[in-house]
Amino acid sequence: ENVAISGSDVYLYGGSDEGSTIDCTDLTVLSGTYGYIFGGSHGVSGNTATINRDTNLTIGGTTSASYVFGGANGSSDIFGTSYLRVTGGTFEGAYGGNQGTNAGNDVDMEITGGEFVQVFGGSYSAYLTGTVNMRLLGGTIIRRVYGGCYNETSGTSFKTNCYVNGKIYLTIGGGVDIDFSSNESDRGIYARTRHKTEVNTETA
Repeated sequence: ENVAISGSDVYLYGGSDEGSTIDCTDLTVLSGTYGYIFGGSHGVSGNTATINRDTNLTIGGTTSASYVFGGANGSSDIFGTSYLRVTGGTFEGAYGGNQGTNAGNDVDMEITGGEFVQVFGGSYSAYLTGTVNMRLLGGTIIRRVYGGCYNETSGTSFKTNCYVNGKIYLTIGGGVDIDFSSNESDRGIYARTRHKTEVNTETA
């Protein structure tokens, strides 16, 4: 609480840096402005960051961030479940999984508050070999909901090989407000991955 940090270039991690091996993570963020927040670690190619069990990230209060991820960033291994809980705050997007990390972790994601442009149960530009359980029970979402992963299909680099290799459970209820009255493109609710490859691995 009462964090003075403010900057779109600030990355906050619940884990460690490249080459590290830790047991698990547990990070709670209730204030401050950030670029990205990760429940896991940061790894790079050839210098993987490893988490032997779970990642745990809880966000609420007055926190503001471009994107939040329950899992890791870059070249990382997670041998457990990524837990993401959001009770408040303002965000461009939330992902239960990882960014650029092809990992075998499960995802358990629950949103009970906060404001979002978009939410994904899976990973950003990476596949996820595990089960996704995403529950949207509160807060406001103004553009799109996907139970699966995000595939980048804009510009000159098209990527459609990111998917969930497992089951996706998407629950929408409680007091969540999914408001598609904005002018944002690609508005909708999808149980699976955005622009998924033809590989049929998802059961939603």
